[in-house]
Amino acid sequence: MSAIFRLLPVLLFSTVGVTAQTLVTCEKVDSSGTASAIYSIWDIKPTGSFIYIHYKQPAAITAGNWTLQMERDSTLTGKYLVEKTVKLSPRTGKNWYVHDYFFNRAGRYRATVKYNGVVKASTVFTVEVKEEDGELDTYYYEDSELYFCKSVSEGQPVGDTSVFSLKGAAAVPVTIYLSNANKPFRTKKLYVDIYLRGGDAAPVKSYELAVQAEWDYMSFVHRFDKPGTYDVDIYSEEDLFVNSGAVEIKK
Repeated sequence: MSAIFRLLPVLLFSTVGVTAQTLVTCEKVDSSGTASAIYSIWDIKPTGSFIYIHYKQPAAITAGNWTLQMERDSTLTGKYLVEKTVKLSPRTGKNWYVHDYFFNRAGRYRATVKYNGVVKASTVFTVEVKEEDGELDTYYYEDSELYFCKSVSEGQPVGDTSVFSLKGAAAVPVTIYLSNANKPFRTKKLYVDIYLRGGDAAPVKSYELAVQAEWDYMSFVHRFDKPGTYDVDIYSEEDLFVNSGAVEIKK
């Protein structure tokens, strides 16, 4: 069993595959391959949680190409998109297999087990993100980091620096990247104010950015069109200070 804590699920269910096979999401599997604490709705932490996906069939499993296809319907409209396909390695001779899958986003999911491309069983379940307990204050964001970079790749800033140059162009695009040190933002909006030092007291640009409460980083692009030093302040929807930083734009 995974060492990562599983939040308590909220609705009991069992589902049967396309023939005599079964595929369920569960909390426990014993040494004989029997699943228990089977549910169709799961609460996960904003940082994500593992859920067992348990497959069982009447006959012993034979060698071949076994896969688990995970699809997600983020809009709850019945439009599933493939999120990931996992190659499974069930032990031949047994008639069951369990896969510990990590979920970090809410939505309705469809899990399908295939053998040599043929569907053996499928199940549909819902994952909901449960907010962490405790009142938020600005100290929650004290470990956050603000970067100015060229782009973002695989969730990480690329080419972060505090100085950019217009180089004769009308404007230079700068990616502003905010990380909350692997903790969820726990807010649905971030407010950003950009000020030019020595300029007017009012910000040169303000943003209201929609984010997911379970995200632990975000980024957006601002085009700077004048040289100078700019201060960037970020606040949460609850008007809590998150972070600030400065970037210099040269001619």
